[in-house]
Amino acid sequence: MEASRHRPYKPLPPHTMSVQDFAGRSHRTRCPYRTLREGGGVLKTLADPSFFRLFHALLDEPRIDPGQTRWKHCGLEWTRMRQSFAGPDYSFALHQYRMAKTSLGGWLLLVVKEHWWATADNANLRSVQWAKPLAGKRTQIMEWLRAEDRRIATKGAVTQSAT
Repeated sequence: MEASRHRPYKPLPPHTMSVQDFAGRSHRTRCPYRTLREGGGVLKTLADPSFFRLFHALLDEPRIDPGQTRWKHCGLEWTRMRQSFAGPDYSFALHQYRMAKTSLGGWLLLVVKEHWWATADNANLRSVQWAKPLAGKRTQIMEWLRAEDRRIATKGAVTQSAT
């Protein structure tokens, strides 16, 4: 029996989507944010890549002005701080985000993003990001993050069905 020349059909993974370019050819591209329900992973710790995808999705929501240093969003008080250094050989920037839930069962989460690059050619030398609870229970922080992930997933499903 001769093997088929065609590869078997494989559905697209949940984190990719098929798009067409101007010539009508189909290409696969990565979606910028995958919710936990779409196969973005199980949010177990604050070190998971899925946490940082969710964090960036929260920052990218349209109600947030990138120039602000303090704002309220999703029931939290957010604070953004930035320190930077530019030298002749290297430069770095340190971004700190403080997320505080001040209501009953409140908590405080610090998210830090550190970027180092070569000044001459703008080449990335090192990028580090981490998150640490400063107050409150980690379980309450994780519950809030999972609830926000569900909210974003529901909002994404509504906008996709509308188009």
